[in-house]
Amino acid sequence: MVPKNLGAFLDTIPEYKRLRKGLEIRGSQYILQSVNEGIPFTLAKLSIDLERPMLILTSKQDEAQRIHENMNFWGAPNTHLLSETEVLPFERVAADTQLEDKRISVLSSLIDAREPISVISSAFAISQKTVLPKEFKQVQTTLIKGGSFKLRSLLDLWSMSGYSVVSIVETPGQISHRGGIVDIFPANSQFPFRIEFLGDHIETIRKFDDGFGYWITKRENAHSNAL
Repeated sequence: MVPKNLGAFLDTIPEYKRLRKGLEIRGSQYILQSVNEGIPFTLAKLSIDLERPMLILTSKQDEAQRIHENMNFWGAPNTHLLSETEVLPFERVAADTQLEDKRISVLSSLIDAREPISVISSAFAISQKTVLPKEFKQVQTTLIKGGSFKLRSLLDLWSMSGYSVVSIVETPGQISHRGGIVDIFPANSQFPFRIEFLGDHIETIRKFDDGFGYWITKRENAHSNAL
């Protein structure tokens, strides 16, 4: 476990204090020279001190991955890695669903963020096209226990949003429907949800582990995004 005050010594370094103060001014630009291993540590400290959204760009995906992992190690809050898709726009091949799910999860975090977050990305990853924020919000769905939703319309919306209808949900981006029971594995969740309807009324919402088949917890709501 990393001590919370591990980066306190940076507060005594004049160069860091000038950097932090300068970055608090809108439109300011600074060039930071640091040894390669010290960059994630410094960025983690800045994300804690500034309490502002941060976009960190790298030239390559593996460098973004390294910075993301090390910033998490040094205690940076709310860090997200935006991954590159392996399919070019003109290629007619299926995209890696896991990578797509991760990108959707980052977009969801950006839209729903209540606290500043840091996004680490390669220049190529952030230049790749994705859904517009307005369209993303239009297909977001929050289900509440005790609420009423047209089940058929809800299934049609999820299908239109990119979810695949399967017999058993196993990976993000899948839904299963049996009578009044709907299992959904949102792209922005580590676990799937089972939603039990009585007519158009939501009776229960439960999160479960699909790999081991046991219930984790009952929930008051469930949230899904587009794919």
